[in-house]
Amino acid sequence: MCFMGQVRKGMYVDDCEGVHPNVIECYYGTHGPERHRGSGETGAGQLDDEEISASPSASGSDSDEVDSLEEQIEDAHAKNFHHEAVPVPKHTNPFDDEESMQLFYDALEAAIQGDIIPPGYGLLPEEWDEDGYPSFEILRSGHRGGKQLRIALPDSIWRPRAEMWARALAVMDQITYHNEAQ
Repeated sequence: MCFMGQVRKGMYVDDCEGVHPNVIECYYGTHGPERHRGSGETGAGQLDDEEISASPSASGSDSDEVDSLEEQIEDAHAKNFHHEAVPVPKHTNPFDDEESMQLFYDALEAAIQGDIIPPGYGLLPEEWDEDGYPSFEILRSGHRGGKQLRIALPDSIWRPRAEMWARALAVMDQITYHNEAQ
């Protein structure tokens, strides 16, 4: 079976040995004519209302080999897709009325104008370690978080965004807390 990109002990394993190069090119190749996408199609997949055409562009005896590989890949990954779909969170406004929404906008604008950064979000100098504002973050993934990906956080880009997010979240928390208390 061919699973390109499979990693074992930190090294890529080439388990496509014996698979015809045309079959590998058909499923893993990056060369060929550019595909023109329709309106609303990102290239990340098909739209929900489109039918997916899985017919390979192989001919003759290669066609049977391609169909067989396609079935092998489908069978190998079928066990990974037995879960129910996760419901998408609702995108609702946290404020009950226009008055609360206007209060949010006014309070956020005041926090921006006053350059107020709320405590507890890791954005104040006293909340940083000795190196100052973090220049990177480690994202852990894989089995038991064994793989690490270092993400750069350039100060000039990410700190202003983090400060705006913290201001908005702190203002929203205060307004919703006040509304719930009444």
